[in-house]
Amino acid sequence: MTLPTQVPGDKLKKAITLFSELLENNPEKSRSKLMQEVQMKLDLSPMDCEFLNKHFAQTEENSES
Repeated sequence: MTLPTQVPGDKLKKAITLFSELLENNPEKSRSKLMQEVQMKLDLSPMDCEFLNKHFAQTEENSES
């Protein structure tokens, strides 16, 4: 549920920004661990979590190949 002062998608934008910062500051950590931290910190909806996991997991799989 979004608050009246929140724009739809605002949490998702914050999650992507936070994830990028964490990834830059903690390159030794796996993307999935960092994503879990972001999801917990921002209390994302299951749909937002699924979207982020789908898109960022693909990036991780591609970089390992």
